[in-house]
Amino acid sequence: MYGFIITTAGEGLLARAAAGETLALTEVWVGRGVVEGVEAAKALTALLDPVAQATSTQPEVAGGQLSMLVEYRNDMGGGLEEGFTLSEFGIMAKVGDDAPTLLYYAALGDRAQPVPPIAEGLDVHRFPVAVGVTGEVAVSLEYPAGVWVTHEELEEAMAGIDLSGYVKSSEKGAPNGVATLGPDGKVPGEQLPDIGGVYEVEEAVPPASRKANTLYGLILADYTGTGGEG
Repeated sequence: MYGFIITTAGEGLLARAAAGETLALTEVWVGRGVVEGVEAAKALTALLDPVAQATSTQPEVAGGQLSMLVEYRNDMGGGLEEGFTLSEFGIMAKVGDDAPTLLYYAALGDRAQPVPPIAEGLDVHRFPVAVGVTGEVAVSLEYPAGVWVTHEELEEAMAGIDLSGYVKSSEKGAPNGVATLGPDGKVPGEQLPDIGGVYEVEEAVPPASRKANTLYGLILADYTGTGGEG
């Protein structure tokens, strides 16, 4: 799996935030776990194999989108002693006095990035994060925002993320809404309209590669990450 997803627990947090409660981002983690697929990712409440805490910019909320830039440096936490392959990262959050849970999960798939120990030199990995929200959601941080970029630099980093495929959980499986996915990762037949075509659900299919009479649904929006020389 390659891409990002809002977990089931995260959808609950966003719904409460849309109702007026403050969404508190508590931690950012990077790890080396490899998730099996979309359904497994949706069910996560923490990273599969967390390695180290990361940091981010102060989140911005505008135009129905929460935007921030996640950063991991191998000099954080006293310095990385043993290298690893960065294959996942996630944002923990909570509402009210509830325990933190995983809001946002990202899997790098075959684009996982090696991170060397600090003894081999500084290595920096940055990932733009975008989360679709309803209204002007109040967001707070419970960790220091350790990434400093200008508003223009953040906008440039976010330019590659398209949330047009973001679907509110209230619309999934509802009449005139959006189909859900079955255990096999496909849209159940009873949720497909009868328009005489072939139906497929792809993670991301460029328009030029799409076949005639095929309905495509976006499961995961791609993100881009830039790492150091490691």
